Amino acid sequence: VTERRRAPRVRLRGRLFASFLTTAVPVVIRNVSLLGMLVEGAEAFPVGSIHQFRMIVNGDDSEASPILTAECLHCRSELLPDGVTSFHCGFMFIGTPGDAAQRQIFEMLDSATSVATYEV
Repeated sequence: VTERRRAPRVRLRGRLFASFLTTAVPVVIRNVSLLGMLVEGAEAFPVGSIHQFRMIVNGDDSEASPILTAECLHCRSELLPDGVTSFHCGFMFIGTPGDAAQRQIFEMLDSATSVATYEV
């Protein structure tokens, strides 16, 4: 299998959440990189949909958290042993290119590394 990822992922041991501004669907972030993230939730995100969100680090969902924009690239369902369906959706960060957006993502990753292991 050829690796197609362009940036290493941070797989989270603890829980890192995202608060989407464009939908009320609660999600848990499963892994994150400088280019995108994989989220898990109870509802599917349509492929191609664009959403704004804030990272929730250490329970802080304040307006001081940076707003990021991401596009859903793929979404798959998984039937859990308890009969509940969970959705795993991959997002690619988009929006304003440049140092400000990259700095926000670096800060988010830095906040997550205390509960994370790196995977390539």
